[in-house]
Amino acid sequence: MQFNSHFFKILLPNFLLTLTAFYVLFTDFQAIYLLYAFLGFYILGIFGAAIGYHRYISHSSFQVNDFWKNAFIICGALTGQGSPIFWAGLHYHHHRFSDTEKDVHSPVNGFFNAFIGWQIFKPIETVPGIAPRWLYKNIMAKLIHRNYHKFYWGSVAIAYLIDVHFGLFFITLGGWFLINLIEDLGNVYFHHPTKGYRNYDISDNSKNVHWLSYITLGAGYHNNHHKWPGKYRFGEKSNEPDIAAWFIEKIKK
Repeated sequence: MQFNSHFFKILLPNFLLTLTAFYVLFTDFQAIYLLYAFLGFYILGIFGAAIGYHRYISHSSFQVNDFWKNAFIICGALTGQGSPIFWAGLHYHHHRFSDTEKDVHSPVNGFFNAFIGWQIFKPIETVPGIAPRWLYKNIMAKLIHRNYHKFYWGSVAIAYLIDVHFGLFFITLGGWFLINLIEDLGNVYFHHPTKGYRNYDISDNSKNVHWLSYITLGAGYHNNHHKWPGKYRFGEKSNEPDIAAWFIEKIKK
């Protein structure tokens, strides 16, 4: 089985940079490095992945002004998960074929595949998906989609030139490694046949997983989300905290 282009253009170089980050962390530890990683994980994780790419761009579950719309596109692209058009299309495909053989990152195709194999071997660039129509009309979204790798690595290079440690820990360790690690764990646990719990008996294997919700900023209430994909609030009960939904309440129109 051959590696796909995402492996060579994103995964492999970022993995090598992540190893460098851990080396620096253990040989020249400074608290500011952990602060950079924390900020990268939460800023890009909240506004790029949890709110931006997922709840706003893919599901259009709330409305914001143009500033936040563009901030979501940029922050999402900086997580190294692809362009907003690609991500939204792939996510649409996931919901449409959830936990079937066509679902690219479901555990039904093996736990390694759900965790990271789908990003390495499958031709994910050719997976058919339909992104929201407004993305195809948005100048920034189209520009990043057409030049994603140039945009991503150009942004990484600028961050490293400003401050190599900021780039290494904010962008690479926090913004790429930690966000992708947690989301890959989510692909496994949120659709695992024996993990978590369900509020709704629906056709797929989606589960709510409390402990992952705290570090996925509310995305752990995945069964709720698959029942009501158009709602921006995933946590429905008093014991289902949803950090991302709290931020949405502050910025939505």
